[in-house]
Amino acid sequence: MKHLFSDIYQTPIIMLVFLSFGCRQPLDTSYAKPRGPSINGISTFIQALRATGQHVDLIPFLNPNLLKKHRLLVIFHNSFDPLSQKTIDGLDQIIESTEVKTILLVLRDKDTTEDYWAAIVDGNQLTPERQVGAKRALDLAKRDSQLQSPKAFSLKTGDFYGREIPIRTKADDKTPIRILVGDEEKYVVANWPLIGRLIPANSACLWQKGTESVLTETHFSSVNLLIMASAYPLLNAGLVDPGNRILCEQLIAKLEPMGRIAVAISSRWVDAGGQEESEEQGIAKFLWVQPFPWIFTQVMLAIVLFCWWKSPIIGRPRVTSNGEVRQFRSHVDALGDLLSYTKGMSFVMERIREWQKYKGNKSKRNNER
Repeated sequence: MKHLFSDIYQTPIIMLVFLSFGCRQPLDTSYAKPRGPSINGISTFIQALRATGQHVDLIPFLNPNLLKKHRLLVIFHNSFDPLSQKTIDGLDQIIESTEVKTILLVLRDKDTTEDYWAAIVDGNQLTPERQVGAKRALDLAKRDSQLQSPKAFSLKTGDFYGREIPIRTKADDKTPIRILVGDEEKYVVANWPLIGRLIPANSACLWQKGTESVLTETHFSSVNLLIMASAYPLLNAGLVDPGNRILCEQLIAKLEPMGRIAVAISSRWVDAGGQEESEEQGIAKFLWVQPFPWIFTQVMLAIVLFCWWKSPIIGRPRVTSNGEVRQFRSHVDALGDLLSYTKGMSFVMERIREWQKYKGNKSKRNNER
């Protein structure tokens, strides 16, 4: 298992080494992006789930119709705010009426953008010009981290969990993670910085950082609900750290995926009838979830080809005269030319006699009337 994971985790390592040595492509920092090289994406984590041999489905939001055959549901909360009441009610519905046996709710806390640029700046491996650009990017990342950061709320507001915002120090980032492996305790040194502090709701603490719970478990009637304080160890750039890779392996082992797995890249809830909570519409995000990009592209190509087929030929139209077509003499001349090509006089005379006979019968009928 470790050998397999070691191959999977080469992806974020190679990606970040490539970026740090002068890639000129804009840095993708999209959060919980299921595919692509985003440093805050989850593509490597999804590969690790698939390495267990189970089928993994990506879903853009939570919907009961999308969760009828899944045993494990992983939800990446895409907001710093607490879960909406509609999502909380939806999770209760999942617990009561679906085949899901385990739910992992991964909260949004600190991402890897600031730490990524800090590592680039401290590495001193860039040209002076690019070093200035990296420092500017680091300042922007720090500013964004201050503007968009976790919010404190009570356990009553969050229902499943609460959050505090304590004063942090650099020493807090180096605190080992105490995890339970079976009945034994194990300490893992990992780079897992946190901003908020998870307040569990009558839950068992599976992982602990100092005095803080970072992974909790609550048992319902038939479902286990796990809440992870931050997605940092599961993000692509976070998995560069060996300690975070150990945490990811232990988390997947704890989940024990047996059956289909659903990974929701958003915590928005959409009812079975299509009534969505009042948030920003996510149709664009939905189209980027595989295999919809390929389907959408082929549909658009078919529409373009159909329009091309039906569109008029570009250019000045030719004007044809219908005057001579209406003249009977033109038909007679055309018929004479056609009969002359046969080179058989008997055939021509036979056709003329038939025509005269037809005209004679027609005149006779008209006279009788």
